[in-house]
Amino acid sequence: MKGRRFSRIGALISLGVAVWLFLTALGQADEVRYRGRTFPEWRSALKDRSPEVRAGAAEALGQFGPSAAQVLSASLADPELRVRGAAAEALRSIGPAAVPSLVRALESQDIRVRAKAATVLGAIGPAAREAVPALVKATKDPSARVRELAVDALNRITTEGVGSYTIFPLTCH
Repeated sequence: MKGRRFSRIGALISLGVAVWLFLTALGQADEVRYRGRTFPEWRSALKDRSPEVRAGAAEALGQFGPSAAQVLSASLADPELRVRGAAAEALRSIGPAAVPSLVRALESQDIRVRAKAATVLGAIGPAAREAVPALVKATKDPSARVRELAVDALNRITTEGVGSYTIFPLTCH
């Protein structure tokens, strides 16, 4: 009787180990990859010294969808134009899920970040409608360029299939 008890305990332990190994392997197999790299690996590449690597990482992160929006919004402040452009394009491809991060970016201290955020919101178009209040606020930005881009974004967001008609003036003072 004592032998059976130990064999049952051993069997249960073996079964538990097998289930744990299976679940661990399953978790690794399900880890999302793009071009052979995981999200954390691409996020780390955004800190690389090479602008080409950072731009490639921004482009790749766009493939991970909404989970990459906040990381990409931070890349709008990169010193290199090509990295900022890749981050902006990736955010545009994410679409409406990127809007909250872009709205936060409109309040950045960096003019380049505010300008890119307004541009991307305009590129997203009517699906970025929740950004309208923040963009209206941005029409009073200290930077004339940000004000201009905010107005353009508002026109793209609020003009749904009505040709050249615009709700907001083409320039703001």
